[in-house]
Amino acid sequence: MPFLTELKRRKVLRAGGAYLVAVWVLIQVVDVVGPGLGAPDWILTVVIVCSVIGLPIVLVLAWAYDLKTTGLTRSEPEPASAVAAKPIGAARWAELSLFMALLVAVAYLLTDKLLLSAGDIVTLPDGRRSIAVLPFENLSSDAEQQYFADGIAEEILNALATVQELRVTSRTSSFALRDSDLSTREIARQLDADYIVEGSVRRSGDTARITVQLIQARSDGHLLSENYDVNLGVSELLDVQEDVARRISDRLQVRVLPGDELRDNPPANLTALEHYLDGKSYLRVIETLSGGPDQIYRTAIERFEASIAADPNWAPSRQALGATFHMWLKRDNFEDVWQQSYEQIQQALRIDADYQPAWVSLGYLQLRKQKFDAALDAYDKVDVPTRNANWGKAILMVALSQYDRAKDHYRAAWSLDPLSNNIRVQYAVALVCASAYGEAIEFIEETRADLRATDYPTDWLLPELAYAHAKIGNRETAGQIVDKWLVEEEFRLPIAPALALLGRREEALSILADTDKSDNFFPGYYPGAAAILGDRERAIGYLENTLRESPGLLATSQFHCYEEVRKLASDPRYTRVLANLGIPEEYRGTD
Repeated sequence: MPFLTELKRRKVLRAGGAYLVAVWVLIQVVDVVGPGLGAPDWILTVVIVCSVIGLPIVLVLAWAYDLKTTGLTRSEPEPASAVAAKPIGAARWAELSLFMALLVAVAYLLTDKLLLSAGDIVTLPDGRRSIAVLPFENLSSDAEQQYFADGIAEEILNALATVQELRVTSRTSSFALRDSDLSTREIARQLDADYIVEGSVRRSGDTARITVQLIQARSDGHLLSENYDVNLGVSELLDVQEDVARRISDRLQVRVLPGDELRDNPPANLTALEHYLDGKSYLRVIETLSGGPDQIYRTAIERFEASIAADPNWAPSRQALGATFHMWLKRDNFEDVWQQSYEQIQQALRIDADYQPAWVSLGYLQLRKQKFDAALDAYDKVDVPTRNANWGKAILMVALSQYDRAKDHYRAAWSLDPLSNNIRVQYAVALVCASAYGEAIEFIEETRADLRATDYPTDWLLPELAYAHAKIGNRETAGQIVDKWLVEEEFRLPIAPALALLGRREEALSILADTDKSDNFFPGYYPGAAAILGDRERAIGYLENTLRESPGLLATSQFHCYEEVRKLASDPRYTRVLANLGIPEEYRGTD
């Protein structure tokens, strides 16, 4: 015990305890205040490292020197006889216990801030962290405020999506699990995410309390929990969005790099933001329904127009209005609605030439007009790999018959939106078109099994499945699928390419003859079956006729999916069809 007595006499424990308290306060202040002052991300690490280095220095100085009113004097050892005469009292043990408690607490803080255990950090093969943001719970007394809670969650998701080292699940998948009774672990499994962000919003008058939690799915442990009491103003809400994104990034040990813009240019007022968030709630309904009655579009348009009226110079509301129009495109309103969409997207880009969603929308619009060069230029401006960006690029690559590139973009889009049946089915078809037949068969079988639990038609992929089996020589399996289709489906054309490939020539020709008598155009299957049968004249003639009657349909039909059709590129008539569609010359070659 003489050593403990000497520590007390020299006030080493007291000095160490005071240092630990000061370190604790300093770290908390830097962690909370630093981002708001624009301090670089590495400043907290520097403070922690310096604090660790400083502790032994403080203890050594406290042992060697004594701070008195007369100044700093060197401590002399107490005679051994005097030390032995002093009893070991409760106060001395209490002081030692307090010091050890402070030491443990600071050690935990340092570990929490600087050295997350390897088990807490889960990375994808590309080094990124996968995270999903669930819709926030509306705790307000007014149930109509759900749009506001959802809007806060979506804006946090958008901020996280700009961080290059994070893979953020698309809102369309994460919001689809609203009100589910699944466990956090099961939600994470369905969304293919290792981390989940959940929260709540309680709005009362001009104030709101926003609660955000970061949960590790594997352990169901809370890695972060923050409460924000804010006045309802644009800057205050965007401050919350940015702070949450930075805290989550720090907790998951990812860097916010230059160019990772966590905050969009804000609207001029709260009214513009509220109408925008309300309009987005209707867009979510449209996406969920893959369309819907015209009234939903009109309501969304009204909300975005109100946002624009409150602030005409805010790009997000302009882009959202343009996106609403292009989602509403139909054959009977195409030209008028396309033009309105185009004008709003151009306005958004005039306001903010770097606004990524606007470039994605422009790429899609140009594709729908068969302006492929313009679509390529627009997508070249997109460097944030969102679900919509990858999906749009995939559709463009399909139109240009670049199926290897298309399937890569589909795969990326599906990884961000794993609950999207549309993306998944389109990806399955792209695998067939890319001649990846073995991979396509495995993926289609898995997809059909999963789709049985939904209302999505599971047999839509049977024609592609039969074709893929026939291409790799599984003739018996392909024949069984073909026979099933012919018995159960009235619309026979989709199965014609597989029939032709199996050598069932008369059945395939009968289907083509029936199609010739109708006014319907199905450019994907007809030329494929004709080309497989060796009837080049019939295949190209059908494409020429469709080009005259419905060029927009032809451009997006994947008529060149079958490799037998792409081999027609040696025929000048076929390349003229491509040229008249607007396909750039470098994409008109043989497969």
